[in-house]
Amino acid sequence: MILLRPQFYTYESDGVKFRDWVAALAAGEPVSDVHCGDCTASPEPEAAEGAEAAAL
Repeated sequence: MILLRPQFYTYESDGVKFRDWVAALAAGEPVSDVHCGDCTASPEPEAAEGAEAAAL
């Protein structure tokens, strides 16, 4: 879940930071349907790989 990760503040899709999208949604502002172009990629590929390596 990205809400509990530092990437909440840095993940960006289609030019929109996830944090900004959630803030607009919470403020009752209209938000666009922003989705990833390459949905097979993780929001934090380096962190995920590092965590997996550390777990081994």
